[in-house]
Amino acid sequence: MLERRTRRSSLPREAVSLLLEAAATRSGAQATALADHHGLLVGGAGHACDLEQLAALGTHRARLGPDPAPSDELLEAFTCGEDLYASPLGLGRDVYYLISLGARVRRHRDIEAGLLRILASS
Repeated sequence: MLERRTRRSSLPREAVSLLLEAAATRSGAQATALADHHGLLVGGAGHACDLEQLAALGTHRARLGPDPAPSDELLEAFTCGEDLYASPLGLGRDVYYLISLGARVRRHRDIEAGLLRILASS
């Protein structure tokens, strides 16, 4: 099997962040975050915004569905008009949220597999 990772970490939070950084780079997203079901940051990458706020807002957005109220001034102010994408991920028995700013993260199945490996080792 070909090893594609060039950067790795044995620390789970750092490993999640490295995985999300690679996903953001591949997808052209400005920032990515993984949040737990409470909206708390598990890991993230990007300097375009506060990742803890991205995790909380993205989780809220995912729970609202695809069409939140267009007058959500907080969301608009935080994203500076950039698109916010949020998707639930089933990782084992837990639900997490994959959030990105500026572009939708591609290859969710690959990301899920990587996250399952990382979280299983913690």
